Amino acid sequence: MSTSETRTEKCEKIYVSDEECEICQFTYRFVNKLGSFDCGADEQNRFIRELAVGHYIVGLNNTFLLLCNGKVIGFASFSNSSLSTFKEIKEEIYNYIRDYVKTKLDELIGEDQKTKEELYDIITKSFDISYSKLPFILLGQLGIHKDHQKRGVGKAFIEEFVIKYSIAYCIKNNCLGIMLHTTRELYEKFYSKDFRVKFKEGNKVREVMYRFKEVPGQKKTSMVTLYCLLVADIIEGRLQRFLEQL
Repeated sequence: MSTSETRTEKCEKIYVSDEECEICQFTYRFVNKLGSFDCGADEQNRFIRELAVGHYIVGLNNTFLLLCNGKVIGFASFSNSSLSTFKEIKEEIYNYIRDYVKTKLDELIGEDQKTKEELYDIITKSFDISYSKLPFILLGQLGIHKDHQKRGVGKAFIEEFVIKYSIAYCIKNNCLGIMLHTTRELYEKFYSKDFRVKFKEGNKVREVMYRFKEVPGQKKTSMVTLYCLLVADIIEGRLQRFLEQL
């Protein structure tokens, strides 16, 4: 994260279509920049123009702005939530965990097959999760200025910031993924895409594909609830700490 000497909020540099932009947490100094923001959707426009400040102060959400050349061209707002259809995606979560633990044990332990098998058995047997709801981070609002739509800005925003922020948040605050409510039309046009996120690990770059899925068992209406599991990346740090004495 980089911080300007002339302001107190932190801004992170990202690249959108090869243009250097910034992600900044919403503060008072940005209020006057939002009067002309228009993403073409009344709900999102009203939120960022009128409600974001009050919701942040009350503690309902945390909002971030995407700025390019000093102009606000997008925003995303996050809050806490939970997914109540755990039974329907339980096996998917378990498969994520089993596959990831096996891969990491191979990396961390090497040729000691007996130790790997013992640890894999101990760790995977402990995933007897019986909660009726599981914690998620909610992508409550997201908007891209209409002058910048259909240029790959929204996709880059999610890949370069939304997913990475959500992973860091979930590691710190204990949650398993991102969820959001959107129109079925927007899901089919935008959120049903594969999002490819790159992580720097030393001198290497690791690329991971994420996908938003429809929550099982929903009625076929114009609105749809989506979820995107981040389990593998969330448990990496904890697993390494758990095995740090190996």
